[in-house]
Amino acid sequence: PGLANKGNTGLEPQKEFSQKLTLSKTIKKSSVNFTTYYDYIKDAITYNTLLQDDLLINFYDNIGEVNELGSTLSIRHNLFNKINTNLSTGIQYSQFEASANESSSRKYNSGYGYSLSISSSTKLLKDKFDLSFYLNYRSPIYDLTTIRERGPYSYIRLSTNIFKEKVRVDLMYSDLFNIYASNKIKLVDPIINQTIDISNRLSNVTISFSYNFGKTFNDYFRAKKIDNKDLLSE
Repeated sequence: PGLANKGNTGLEPQKEFSQKLTLSKTIKKSSVNFTTYYDYIKDAITYNTLLQDDLLINFYDNIGEVNELGSTLSIRHNLFNKINTNLSTGIQYSQFEASANESSSRKYNSGYGYSLSISSSTKLLKDKFDLSFYLNYRSPIYDLTTIRERGPYSYIRLSTNIFKEKVRVDLMYSDLFNIYASNKIKLVDPIINQTIDISNRLSNVTISFSYNFGKTFNDYFRAKKIDNKDLLSE
């Protein structure tokens, strides 16, 4: 009671335009990529809210335009000839503008966001074990009506092959230090203004097994030498 959904026969299609420029350079054992981009969304579609006779009505609507401008720097490097490392960091500015038919009381979100991604992997004990680490962070995240803030997500994974490389075993510990579980969502609307705090202090330890039915097992498709004897041909 007090809440309803309705359609919108006047809804226009959302149109997106994207431009991207990437520069790449290899320096000895490092590969560097710099990317800058601009995204424009016209007639952005999201849920709108209308209060009518004590009834809160939700419906899809074209409520604005989106401009996003950002740059990303990525570096791939082989550290000490043993550790493969990838690092990517970037900054993005998001701007949201209300459409002409929107009420001036509606507030939109604009601001800067930051992203960071780190991954590294190495082999241990005569290359019998693969140890990898991953971290991903992006905050705050802006859209038309919300601002999302959260901590980084990270995991550590240990892998090996057994039974003549027929079986692969993965042991993974995810969400290190329980940081990713902390999440805050701010909703900005002329009728509803609320902040949601979510904090689930939970980490996961996962063990997985995978079996290879072919004659040989290749860890990664980027391997310099790939044996395809298990492929059938006429």
